[in-house]
Amino acid sequence: MKQVLSEVQFTLLIIIGAILVTLVLLYSLIGPPWQGIRQTERDFRNNEELITLVTDYLVQSEYEQISISNYNWNGSMYVSGHGYIFIEDKEIVTAIWKLQRKGYSSIHKKANGISFVRWRNKDVGKGIVFSIDGHEPGESAFNFLTKTKPMLKENWYYYEEDYNKWRTRNRHITK
Repeated sequence: MKQVLSEVQFTLLIIIGAILVTLVLLYSLIGPPWQGIRQTERDFRNNEELITLVTDYLVQSEYEQISISNYNWNGSMYVSGHGYIFIEDKEIVTAIWKLQRKGYSSIHKKANGISFVRWRNKDVGKGIVFSIDGHEPGESAFNFLTKTKPMLKENWYYYEEDYNKWRTRNRHITK
């Protein structure tokens, strides 16, 4: 009887392990289930004050191309052509830090967009983008843009980047 019970337990452990592995693979391939436009819109509303504060700072910045990553973040931003520059405004540093703690992995200013990356894996990124000039941000603001959808707030868009989809659509560029 004891051996039958341990065989059942072993089988259950195998099944649970297989389910966990499947969930991890799905999460890494297609992203978290909440990262659609509805949840992104809700998340934006919950963090709108912080996001607007950082957006206004970057719009006012004299620099055209800026990257802020939560990887080894130390209160600085990478400015194309200038290297790392420390952000002296403590309110902005605190706002960025809070957004990073809430799951925003990086912030970028490029072309006519300021993007807040909410989720990213190796080939796919999703988040929100503010249009600086009032026009829908295009590929000049992203590396591999595949989708944008207007959000409820004016000049804000949900976006998705997907290298593999982009590469398939742009075979003439990648050859």
